[in-house]
Amino acid sequence: MAGSPLPQAGEKPRDIKLNNRRIVLGLLARKDRATLGELAAESALSRNTVKKCVDFFLQKGLVADAGKGSSTSEGGKKPDMFALDRRWGSIASFYCCGTELSGGLYDLTRDCLCEARENLPAYTPEAVVAGCRRLLDRMLAESPERPGPLRWVTCSIHGIVDIHTGTVLSNRQDAWNGRVPLGDMLREALGAPVSCCNPVRTMLLCEADADPAVADNSAIVYTNGPGAMAAIIRRGIVVQGKRCVLGELA
Repeated sequence: MAGSPLPQAGEKPRDIKLNNRRIVLGLLARKDRATLGELAAESALSRNTVKKCVDFFLQKGLVADAGKGSSTSEGGKKPDMFALDRRWGSIASFYCCGTELSGGLYDLTRDCLCEARENLPAYTPEAVVAGCRRLLDRMLAESPERPGPLRWVTCSIHGIVDIHTGTVLSNRQDAWNGRVPLGDMLREALGAPVSCCNPVRTMLLCEADADPAVADNSAIVYTNGPGAMAAIIRRGIVVQGKRCVLGELA
């Protein structure tokens, strides 16, 4: 497929493997179900590579068998079909802008199960963590479907955020001075792995997912807030510096 994020010179085998898995999982997220042949054709990966990716997801419980496809015009064997397994669990996502906190609960297919929001009594790390706990409990209780176990948490918060450690390095409020280990605080309070980032990355990912005009080889830069914050989509992958600041992209 034109524009697919193909391996680049100098990439390590582990990076190539992770990139291949990301491509296949992204395709499955856009489809009700698909065969290995369909995934290979749309990803520009070999059928063998796609099979290794799908086998890995089957082992981890992210993908399930989804019956048989249609046989070929020559009457060949019906191919196996695969789909994301909704029983895998749920993902909680939070966005904090000052004292305004909102959250959403999603299944693996990215269908929204429940949403909630509240105004925090104060804009401090402790208040944000406590608010996320309250919203999560409310969404788990109010979800019309059984959400399954909480598998992952994302939190988008204004400021300079180390996306690798979940540490908020700077924020405009006095209560956030210094290095605040927000990721660790949320992980302890919610009992699941946590990814923290600046809204620039969140907006970029949403734009790439929702806008059909954004091709895999597009490059997009966003800036917002009191300083220049940026991220780029290059070959289908979000590229940004450790702290999401504009200068790191140079």
